[in-house]
Amino acid sequence: MRRIPCRFTREAGPICYELPVFGDPAAGVARLTGSPFVWYWESARRERPAPFASRRLERLDESAARLLEALAHRDADELGLFVAAYGVHADAAPVRDAATITDHLRDFAAARQGPLEVVIVQLGDAPEEHLFVDRHPSPAAGELLRRLGADERPWRDVPYRRLGLAALESVFGV
Repeated sequence: MRRIPCRFTREAGPICYELPVFGDPAAGVARLTGSPFVWYWESARRERPAPFASRRLERLDESAARLLEALAHRDADELGLFVAAYGVHADAAPVRDAATITDHLRDFAAARQGPLEVVIVQLGDAPEEHLFVDRHPSPAAGELLRRLGADERPWRDVPYRRLGLAALESVFGV
């Protein structure tokens, strides 16, 4: 029996879709680069991003090959890297460092307007990525969801709190 993916919902703040964004890594990266967002990403060898001083954000359009390498990486236990991708408005100021993206994450988690509209997280041991968007996504975020096939699947709605340590607020400490 095929498992029905979850959509983690709540009354306020971003919601989360389980989606195989990087099931085919090259196709997933192409869908992101073809979207109206500027994408930044980071990876780490553990489940949470490294402390601010050692986090390194990369702009996807300048480093797609490195992202594909990070997505393909497996350790001795066959666990992948933690990978996070951040979709920012194309007209927003460039993200210069990890502290800036953390500020954007705080606003995003609190459902405050800001340049960050989409966050995709691949936990090292998860079969699908977690895609976080506003409860009422912008047209651009809605289009990305359609491109990723979110409108073609049945969803099992689950309370957001069931994400536990995989919740956006927990993963990024915001």
